Amino acid sequence: MSGLPLTHLLGEANKGFYKFWNSSMRAELRSLPRLSASVRELLIGALDYAKQRGQFGKKLVDFQITQHKLADMATKLEMARLLTYKAAWNYDLKRIDPKLTSMAKMFAGRTSRGGGG
Repeated sequence: MSGLPLTHLLGEANKGFYKFWNSSMRAELRSLPRLSASVRELLIGALDYAKQRGQFGKKLVDFQITQHKLADMATKLEMARLLTYKAAWNYDLKRIDPKLTSMAKMFAGRTSRGGGG
């Protein structure tokens, strides 16, 4: 143990990386609901705007292209939520999957910035 006194040891010897990794995954999972909430707020805002704003004598929400865009936003929101739920569920079952957690974080983050998968 390279001269480290046992009184300074936190947890098990040679297990520090795994403790750090586990807490890192937990922190990432905690940030995901905020991203999904911001996507939801964007969708609500876009829908409200489309219902109020008119063009050519019709509300924007009545145009098929607007409906498609809103449906696409709603689909991306649901996908971000489902990835988050699946990553959290696996974490709860002690099946920590960094790939799934990273995918959820990437997708929710991109979607919250107006991009998405």
